[in-house]
Amino acid sequence: MIQTAKHPDYKILNPQLEEWVRFLPDMDHEDYSNLNVSKRTPYHSYPKIFRELAEWVLNTFEFEYPPEFDIDIWGAIYNKGDYANPHYHGEANVSFVYYVNAVEGSSPLVFSEINQIYKPESGLCVAWNGNEQHEVPPNKCDDRIIIAGNFYPEGV
Repeated sequence: MIQTAKHPDYKILNPQLEEWVRFLPDMDHEDYSNLNVSKRTPYHSYPKIFRELAEWVLNTFEFEYPPEFDIDIWGAIYNKGDYANPHYHGEANVSFVYYVNAVEGSSPLVFSEINQIYKPESGLCVAWNGNEQHEVPPNKCDDRIIIAGNFYPEGV
């Protein structure tokens, strides 16, 4: 099951999120094999505003979240030619992508196994069960910026 929602305060929130994505250190490209992006922030080095976005996801989407959970949250910048290979999010009960900046030419989020495509739109959040395979085709522009996250059962 895939769900979408637009953040009600995205025009205020998104510039703050973008500032943090640009500020946080970049991970080594060797640390994330299914993404070929210009920048990807670490899983566990995220500011309070990332956590607040995750709480909004938790309160907005109707999924079966684990009673006790851990969360990974990261930001990524896709420039022209950047992409994400088809992949799953492993043990995640719920995964999400939130579009901070979706400029003309931003690649969609593609769930090819179930034939669903989600066109990027600033402020839009797409959430799904972590076992859905997804990918991002090569981007046709610079500055496609996202925040993504996974809710895992605690200790996994």
